Amino acid sequence: MVRAWLVCAAALLLTACNPAGMLLSMLMGGYGDRPGPPPPEWRKLSDGDGPAGRGYPTMVGALEDATHNPRLIVFGGKGAGGALGDTWLFDLVTRTWRRGADGPPRWGHGAVYDGFKKVMWVFGGQQPKFLSDTWQYDPAADKWTEVKPSGAIPPARYGHSTAYYSPGTYNLKPGMIVSHGFAEDGRHDDTWLLDLDSVAWRELTSAGPRPVKRCLHSADMDSARGLMYLFGGCASGFGGCPLNDLWVFDTRSGKWTEMVGGGDVPKARSSGILVADYYDLYVHGGAGGGEELLRFDTGRRTWQTLATGGPGQRSEHAATGDFVSSGTLETDGDLYVFGGTRGGELLADLWVARNLATLPYQRKTEGVESL
Repeated sequence: MVRAWLVCAAALLLTACNPAGMLLSMLMGGYGDRPGPPPPEWRKLSDGDGPAGRGYPTMVGALEDATHNPRLIVFGGKGAGGALGDTWLFDLVTRTWRRGADGPPRWGHGAVYDGFKKVMWVFGGQQPKFLSDTWQYDPAADKWTEVKPSGAIPPARYGHSTAYYSPGTYNLKPGMIVSHGFAEDGRHDDTWLLDLDSVAWRELTSAGPRPVKRCLHSADMDSARGLMYLFGGCASGFGGCPLNDLWVFDTRSGKWTEMVGGGDVPKARSSGILVADYYDLYVHGGAGGGEELLRFDTGRRTWQTLATGGPGQRSEHAATGDFVSSGTLETDGDLYVFGGTRGGELLADLWVARNLATLPYQRKTEGVESL
């Protein structure tokens, strides 16, 4: 007993045995007295041996079952000849691409991976007409199916954001949240939820302050706290183009709140990426942005430049880290970036940024550690 007390007393000096301190640190979304994570490490995983170069594709992380390695699914986008409908799967263990069944061609659409049904959901986009359809891709069966949700559906759009809401203690079932975007009738500022159990749309737009009408922004979900973050974009006719404002949507209250932060505040940008990893947000690229990878600490509300180099400056690219926060694969908070454009060049490279975790994970998938 005395020995255990001495061990804990010594650890208190390092805050490892200080429950109150750790709880306060977690509630504030910061690291407390603990050192932050090590600097991220960019690694190129692929370049030109899979999908052709493109802008405005989507990419999600997928883990179907124990018989499949964790994979990334890249779909659609705008290539040299217009809308693309090809589907590609990247095995994170063997680091190889495999082409899947073709889906409905489009770019500027949204996609999420449902870790419960083990399928990818796709909504909207441009073909070049603006779309409001919903599709489902089953990677295990390599099959596309058009889904006809019940009730009212969101108006057609492209350049919107989508985020996956996983079940928790809140009042929403597993769902795909769609917000803002652009179509023939102009820019939108509405927010919708597709219930992935009942396959029915429900509008979440509420009265009060909200992000100005925009498109080509980015968003991601912190499902643990029921919060969706939205950043940047283009609001021509209603506001700036590009933008660098950050908003949070609380799914429990249905209210939007603008988050103003200090530190290395990002340049205004559109067609960039934002990925949420528990209490931290990561922003990269975009038209108007640079090559730097930035982190926003949601507790301290401060921006920090983490790294430069890696994939370099680009826009219209795809990124994912959602399979970390949704619990379908526990890694170290890796951020994957694919494709996009740079100075008119269509890019086809795949990158990963390592060491982005803010909470201790236990690896559950063999082979991923070698990435």
